[in-house]
Amino acid sequence: MKIVRRRSACLALAGIGLTVLAAAGLIKSAADVAVKEQFASEGRPISPAGLLVIDATTRQPAVGALPVAFVRSPDKTGPEGLGRYLIAVNSGYGIQFNSATNKAQQSLAIIDLNAHAAPVVIQNVYFPTPQSVNVGLVFSPRAEQDGTFPLYVSGGFENKIWIFRFRPGASTPITPASRGPNTTVEAPFVDVSGFATSANSPRYNDNRAAVYPAGLAISPDGDTLYVANNLGDSLGIIGNLRNARTITRIDLGRAGAAQSVYPYGVAALPAPGSSGTSKVYISNWADASIAVVDPHKPGNRVESIAVERHPEVDVLVPAAVGITPVQEPGCLLGVDLKRPGWVGTNPPDTLTLREAPCHRRRRVHRIKLRPVLGRHPSR
Repeated sequence: MKIVRRRSACLALAGIGLTVLAAAGLIKSAADVAVKEQFASEGRPISPAGLLVIDATTRQPAVGALPVAFVRSPDKTGPEGLGRYLIAVNSGYGIQFNSATNKAQQSLAIIDLNAHAAPVVIQNVYFPTPQSVNVGLVFSPRAEQDGTFPLYVSGGFENKIWIFRFRPGASTPITPASRGPNTTVEAPFVDVSGFATSANSPRYNDNRAAVYPAGLAISPDGDTLYVANNLGDSLGIIGNLRNARTITRIDLGRAGAAQSVYPYGVAALPAPGSSGTSKVYISNWADASIAVVDPHKPGNRVESIAVERHPEVDVLVPAAVGITPVQEPGCLLGVDLKRPGWVGTNPPDTLTLREAPCHRRRRVHRIKLRPVLGRHPSR
């Protein structure tokens, strides 16, 4: 899958925070217009289109182009003692404020879950083309001495990993800001063009190095970043983030095969009893597989586990979750890890897993996932 903006595409606008917020019980409808007696309602209100989140600046429904990910902030000041904010990553074609402004602005939308009455978007960070925000967003797990959290964001087309600062409780939590319509992102960044293995070409990716960072994951100590290089068919490892950075490239393509695998999502499994990473799992979108990498042995052969077509986002679920085997094989959407973790790609409300260590006859498990904004499954 080539995650590149298509200029010929139509402008796609999507309301942010649909049923994800409603499912978590964090939105109360301002006007209960649903008819509880409707067929199949079971006495509950029905809202087929979900409930739109309001933008605090415009006082209109929040607008973003193709939300592809929602990431909860790492602070503990929100509902149920979890993060107060939800960050929507809008990686579609982009929005246009008016005919005189940049016609394709992707964005981050910061949703305050503690807002009175209902969650609202309190800040938007706009990326006017050729700047971009592409799928990947991850917080450092540890705050800096000034109370801010480093926030890493994939820059896609420009081969950048943006580095923002996130301050919980601030009126604009993300700095530096880019409020639009005529602003640009001025955050520092890591240039990941070094992960490319071929020269630039005007016939491919607009003469940019074929890297295109997508999914991101970070080590428990916050000092190593793992990057799914979508056009580079590789896992990029950026080490020593706080000092003189190092980069390591691990090829994910199949030996002797010309087909691209287009890595998309990435998840890092913490090493038991340490602040390091044990394994890294990357979803290969065009290869129907999950690549398994030992980040400490980059020269080792990359293992590959077959899954269903087009795996996208990798999710880690602690082994403490109660998982019971089911008899029917089900649709394999993910693979589990050696304890203490599990990894998989998630449909709306279920996660199907295989058990490790792998045998020819693998047990299949299914678990109901709580809403994104609800209590963590292990709590």
